[in-house]
Formats: sequence, C-alpha cells, structure tokens
Amino acid sequence: MDKSKKKEKGTRRNEGKPWIGEISGRFLEGLGQVLTLKKEQIERGIERGNWKKGFPEEEIIDSLMRHYVEYIKGNKFDDDTGHDHRFHMAVNLMFWIELYFNNKNWE
Repeated sequence: MDKSKKKEKGTRRNEGKPWIGEISGRFLEGLGQVLTLKKEQIERGIERGNWKKGFPEEEIIDSLMRHYVEYIKGNKFDDDTGHDHRFHMAVNLMFWIELYFNNKNWE
C-alpha cells in the first residue's frame, strides 16, 4: 500500500446549516429525563407526547415561571420529580416554542 497517497474524503455541504452537535449532551439528557413519564402519570392516562396536543400559552408560561421562582428561592430540584428546575424550565420553553410555531390551541 502506498502511504504517500492521501485518502480522499467525501464532500460535505454543511454551510449555513444549524450546528446541532453544539447542543450539550447533558442538556439533552436533562430534557429527556423531565419528559420521561412517571408511573403515576401513566396510571392517570397521560401518554407519551401528550404535550404535542397543545396547551393554552398561559399554562406553559405559568409552569415555566413556577420553576423559575422555585430555583431563585434556592430550591434547585423539583419536589415532585427530583429533576433540576432548570431542565423543567427548558422543557417548558421547548413546549412554548414548538406550540407557537405549530399554532396549537392558543387561546
């Protein structure tokens, strides 16, 4: 094998595309943990992806703000789930953005 030859690489066209790889794995994992349904939610009939059906915008903002207030009061973790309030805020922000762009049940 001739080592003087450089192996050619395929051409990629990534200019102008979002840098998805820059999103922290810890951040994504935290979102996933908050979104993972608890046994009690499943028993109450809440199904995976329930949020995609939509909520009034005010409910999302209220939830986001409740988690923010708890965090600034010094309570880092949610009493119900045990997850960091910042991940709950991030999930609510995701809901707000997604439902806004999909115009789901805004009242």
